[in-house]
Amino acid sequence: MKPVTTNSLSALGYVGLFLLFSMPYVGTPALILFAIFGHGAAKSFARALILLYVIFVALIVAALLLGFGADFEYYIEEGIKTFGSTVSNFI
Repeated sequence: MKPVTTNSLSALGYVGLFLLFSMPYVGTPALILFAIFGHGAAKSFARALILLYVIFVALIVAALLLGFGADFEYYIEEGIKTFGSTVSNFI
């Protein structure tokens, strides 16, 4: 009788994969490689992260197209003025 093997990851395995995928210059290629050539839960986790990235980019593009960032310079200038007056009150 063959032993039953599972393709599950422990919680520490998921944390390790998330840390690997979060590293600059290494994470994106690793994410793509795991999504294509990975096995079991690691492959599913990589595909889920890619899906989240695609959804996030789509939401950002939709927000920009709908004009949510149209007057962004105004808010930056007002923030600088407010921050400057707040700092001068303490000096």
